[in-house]
Amino acid sequence: MSNLKDYKLRLRLVADTKDDLVMRWLSNYGIPERYKEFLMPCLKACWLPRALMETQATHQEIQLAAADGVLWLERQIDYLRQLGQLPNHNQSLIVVFGELPNQSVKPETTNLSENPPDISDIETRLGTWS
Repeated sequence: MSNLKDYKLRLRLVADTKDDLVMRWLSNYGIPERYKEFLMPCLKACWLPRALMETQATHQEIQLAAADGVLWLERQIDYLRQLGQLPNHNQSLIVVFGELPNQSVKPETTNLSENPPDISDIETRLGTWS
């Protein structure tokens, strides 16, 4: 049996905000039981390379974690483009934070899954990030 470490996370958010909406949506999907599926891939993609820099990790290990994170984020970006019916990644798009682009967007015909991409595809191909 592996060594388990317990982390507790408590968030206090203003009600009826976008942050609150996201947490309510995640709670509806059983986030306490499925945190690895929803939260850990995001955290690892964004912060694992930086966390590794505080350890004895080699440059190659940091580089691999960064490459894995970029791959996961690119897949997430593709998912968000499909979800929002935004132009594909090959088209130039100027986005101002919090504003939609000022151009007509043609919906893509790709079927969206109910959930965002799963990190397990990357882990299967490249090994787990443990």
